[in-house]
Amino acid sequence: MKIKFIQFIIPALLLLVIALVLLALPEYIGVGRWAVAYHYDVRTVVRAAARGWRYDALDERLAKEEWGDAEAEKLLEAGYLTSSDKRIKAFAIFSLGFFELDSEKYIPIIIDSFSDKDMISSPAALRSYGDRAYPYLEKSIKSTDPLVRENTCYAFAYMDERKKDAYPLLREIFLADSNKHVRFAAVNVLCRRIKDPAIIPDILSVIRKETDRHTKFVYVSYLASMRLPEAVDAYAELIINKDIDYGRVSIFAGKLTPEEEEKGLVPATHIPLPEYNGKLNEETIQKLRVMQNSEEKLVFKWATEVLAQCKTNNTKRPD
Repeated sequence: MKIKFIQFIIPALLLLVIALVLLALPEYIGVGRWAVAYHYDVRTVVRAAARGWRYDALDERLAKEEWGDAEAEKLLEAGYLTSSDKRIKAFAIFSLGFFELDSEKYIPIIIDSFSDKDMISSPAALRSYGDRAYPYLEKSIKSTDPLVRENTCYAFAYMDERKKDAYPLLREIFLADSNKHVRFAAVNVLCRRIKDPAIIPDILSVIRKETDRHTKFVYVSYLASMRLPEAVDAYAELIINKDIDYGRVSIFAGKLTPEEEEKGLVPATHIPLPEYNGKLNEETIQKLRVMQNSEEKLVFKWATEVLAQCKTNNTKRPD
């Protein structure tokens, strides 16, 4: 009897293990990505992507379709856009950003999700609307919820012509908002999307007043990402005047040395080399040359690397 029982239980256990492994596959080897590619109904596409947490697969799949209000309506009727299942809701809202939408009834749904910390991709859903979403964002930017204000800042990046209209709103938030994450979002869009050099004096002023090292270098990083001659000039000024501490400012930086760590310096990832390869004015070139005469090896190296990748007004590389 025992032998027969063992002969029965062992295959049963093996089948159970195989079943559990198959159920886990979408999570661990990306079956969700394959499923996304072969489904044709928007609801099953969203479900498959959500099952494997594959935003990349959903992005790739929806880029091939010309879906619009009809598909959005399917997601609404199925309850996906307001689902208590965070995965389904997040992926359904994210998918709206790929549709050609005429109806604006989905804009409030998208903005309502800004208050949910799990809906990190919600701002991107407004790219389907562009400037049509601007009036809604003007209201949500005044929310008392810092998470709503933060996501609203990021949403302004997906506007078209009216993106520049958001400059005064974002500038005010950057200078005055009580929440640092909201300020980070505002300066992110100002530097990386709007790129108006008028904000640079404000950034310099904030950096000089800031006492928290991490916050200061977040602002410096955004300044460096502007790819504008004015930003390079401002960055050089910060280093010349020692308004920022510097660790390894080389683009080839690795870990800090024990001596640098003892001084409380930070790795170069917090103060990156300006990503700029255009023309610099002569005044900035002269500042960089002065920096090359510095006894501080790291300042010399930073200035040399900037000069090596930038061009002067006559398009010739500096000597």
